[in-house]
Amino acid sequence: MKQQLHITLVRILLVFIISLMSFLALAIQFSTAKDQNICDSVTEISYSECRVLVSLYNSTNGANWADNTDWLRSDTPCSWYGVECEAGIVTSIMLGSNSLTGTIPLEIGNLPNLDRLRLQNNLALSGPLPNSLVNLTNLSVFRFDNTNLCIPPNPDIQTWLNDVDSRGSVETSDITCGQLGITGPSFSEINASDTFYASFISGTVSMPIMSGTFSLPITYTWQPEPTTGQGTNIATYTWTILGRQIITASIPYSFNIAPATHAITIASGATPPESISLTGLTAGVINKPYDFIAQVMPISTTKPITYMWQVTDHLPVTIPVNSASFRWQTAGEKRVTVIAFNRAGSVSSTHTIHVTSSPIPPKSVSIEGDKTGFMNTDYQFTARVNPITTTQPITYRWTATGPYVQTHVGTEYDTVIFNWSSEGIKTVAVVVDNGIGTTTEKFSITLEIESIPIISVTISGPEDNIGHVNTRYDFVAEIFPTNANTPINYEWSPEPMFGQGEAIVGYEWATTGEYVVSVLASNMSSSAEDMYIIDIESSIIPPTPVSGEDLQSVMINGPTIGKINTPYTFITQFLPVTATRPITLTWKPIPIDGNQIIVLPDEEQLQKLNQVTITVAYLWDRIGEKIITVTAQNIIDL
Repeated sequence: MKQQLHITLVRILLVFIISLMSFLALAIQFSTAKDQNICDSVTEISYSECRVLVSLYNSTNGANWADNTDWLRSDTPCSWYGVECEAGIVTSIMLGSNSLTGTIPLEIGNLPNLDRLRLQNNLALSGPLPNSLVNLTNLSVFRFDNTNLCIPPNPDIQTWLNDVDSRGSVETSDITCGQLGITGPSFSEINASDTFYASFISGTVSMPIMSGTFSLPITYTWQPEPTTGQGTNIATYTWTILGRQIITASIPYSFNIAPATHAITIASGATPPESISLTGLTAGVINKPYDFIAQVMPISTTKPITYMWQVTDHLPVTIPVNSASFRWQTAGEKRVTVIAFNRAGSVSSTHTIHVTSSPIPPKSVSIEGDKTGFMNTDYQFTARVNPITTTQPITYRWTATGPYVQTHVGTEYDTVIFNWSSEGIKTVAVVVDNGIGTTTEKFSITLEIESIPIISVTISGPEDNIGHVNTRYDFVAEIFPTNANTPINYEWSPEPMFGQGEAIVGYEWATTGEYVVSVLASNMSSSAEDMYIIDIESSIIPPTPVSGEDLQSVMINGPTIGKINTPYTFITQFLPVTATRPITLTWKPIPIDGNQIIVLPDEEQLQKLNQVTITVAYLWDRIGEKIITVTAQNIIDL
């Protein structure tokens, strides 16, 4: 009897618990529905701004605020505690010291006209400031001091905070968020699977970062949903969509760690290798191993990549790594060839190494570099060892006036860069040592105080840019500044009669037309260019005019359609026929015969008084619209 009573009581208790849970679920659904529907009846502000206020309430545990008067209980949001409006727009949210708990929702950025936002003295308010805050371009007061909100390592947020402060005032929590990072490939292909790792790259936390056992539980949220690993810091994705994909990893905002994003490009198929470089020593001795490294490009080449090595005196070998070591038992020139391939393609490269039966010491070394220069400027010097079969590796010990010392280990040549802060003659020396022998060389460079570049150069020539045939004209190039470093070379074009390389040159033309003279002035550190256009005319001594009349008109008659490389004749006619002679006809462009200016002189007037037409010919080698112009002038007309 007691056992039956016990079972009955247990059943009654279970029914009560289930009923209570159902009631609570209905209450939550009712509350949520009420939250969602409250904005349907709001008319004094927009529906979207109402939804922002509801999101803020829910995100910060509004039901437990110290004061939540009217929130979600009336359809007049402008009367809700801490909310102020103007002309139907939310302009202020004042919830300082109000027991807010949680985070600022992303929706807060949908209040573009918000002027004041006060959230200070809410210690349970935490997490990074949402990036959507940058949309609040009218905000002039923002307080979140004495909270656990943190400023994310986002330059846009910092710039926005500075802008708000310039408009009014900002009081912060002085907490900088940590930053979550994602490690994983940046390229993959369709149907491939890739693994990504989330870890903290900045900020201070109280638990280990990598996978393993944590002193506090951390749940990682990955977006989009991974194939495996949701909730952990290691996620795997299998790609079914082409193009650029963005992966996001985040942890609860209470950790004050900003989320991380990672971009990966998914290709439709394998990416083939496009090129390969092969590096290694170029000289050695028998029975000693030498390493060679191959580098495939682009870095997005689809894996796996297989490397086939074909080497003199060795059988071919295929391995999945990009480095290999070889030794030779005989002397001579040895060729190392590597072929890298994946399922999409292959590339190859060959490297030569000179192998000798016994070590060869360096006999000499030469240094190449500039012999003049300027202080506070980098100069590169190259040392080359002779013979090229000198046994490697070779140690180069560089010294220079200063003193400066650099030591490198390399092949048959090596480079170094020096920079001096004073003028004068500087000495560069190198000691070459390969463990068998040494040799040395010195080199000098003379430095001036400073580099003064040529900023501009100007050409001066004949007055009004006009000249006459068969007359020599001088042109002068003037640089600015005048104290630019010397020597200065002047390169003129076209080639002058004299003075090439100098600032003054001479030119003379035998035919009329427009000519261009250019000069390039250069010194060790700079160059400048200028050009000069001169119009060369005929040398005409105006004859004594014969009385007559003014010119009244001139006309051109000829074809209006033609073909390239075909000569065409054009006739000019001027009126009246009794116009004062001489008459000068100037044609543009220059006709085929090169005679641009035609003159009917006075001594021929009687014979040519009735000649009122002149004929010229033109030929073109390019299609297009061509314009012919003729100008007729006489003394009276002038």
